[in-house]
Amino acid sequence: MCLDFSKAFDVISHYGLFLKLMKRRVPLCFLLLVMYWYLNMSYCCKWGDTFTDYFDVECGTKQGGILSPDFFSVYINDLIDLLRKENIGCHILSIFLACIVFADDFTLLAPTRAVMTELVEICRTYCTRFCLKFNPKKTKVLVFGNLSKRIDSLAPIVVDSVVIEYVSVWRYLGFYIKSGVEFSFCGRQDLVSFYRATNGILRVLNRPNEEICMKLLFTNCIPIITYGCSVKEFCYADMSKINTAINDAIRRIFSFHRWESVRALRENFGYDSIFTIFHKSKVRFMNSLTLTGNTVLNQIVRYLHL
Repeated sequence: MCLDFSKAFDVISHYGLFLKLMKRRVPLCFLLLVMYWYLNMSYCCKWGDTFTDYFDVECGTKQGGILSPDFFSVYINDLIDLLRKENIGCHILSIFLACIVFADDFTLLAPTRAVMTELVEICRTYCTRFCLKFNPKKTKVLVFGNLSKRIDSLAPIVVDSVVIEYVSVWRYLGFYIKSGVEFSFCGRQDLVSFYRATNGILRVLNRPNEEICMKLLFTNCIPIITYGCSVKEFCYADMSKINTAINDAIRRIFSFHRWESVRALRENFGYDSIFTIFHKSKVRFMNSLTLTGNTVLNQIVRYLHL
């Protein structure tokens, strides 16, 4: 389940944040500085040349502040601890993975609907206590395993009297994840964006020479598809469609026919195929994991290498 916080950074209680910073025993000078910042915030609105009176702001972190994501992480860290102590949800090698958080992107992983309901209730109770709220209309559920074949027959999950929608594809941190028997990524949306970017380059009236077009293709268009390719993997059908799309783009650059091969031409310019790009990126990523200081990642890597 992908939970959506309603205006997460705007509703954080200042006093709740101060208490959580105290609990983490941050240096007193830093705590006092943060308290001074947030207890003396005031704003006004401008309309044309007219300004309103100043008014105090009693909640929320600073918009665009470099510390705001960290403050939000501190604010919800106790929620993660609560979920971990329940010892329910998904685990890998006894590692708690039922809750994955990046900034205000909050994802819950559970093996059954009943467990998911328990996790959601814990989150709802915590958010009520600390002035946070989930947006049920933007919260979605992805189902994996055999149950993904009969989503329509699944009992609904309800948050604040709102039924949460089951979806077949959802975007998370720039990745399109699709529901299915196995965890997988969807390449259709990436391919649509690739076509849009390619057309923007190749349909201009004064097209640059072929070398520049190839450079633009592999630096501006193909990265749309290869974003995160060290961890994501498309099915063979999607990879074939992507490979064909890239080859067709190269044919358009050199005015080749559809049946003419562009492999030698691409290699002559020093560019790898999409299959090679994905493979090299995965190899580099796995090698870097062996050197990481993260104990959780080290444990998973050791297991994968067994």
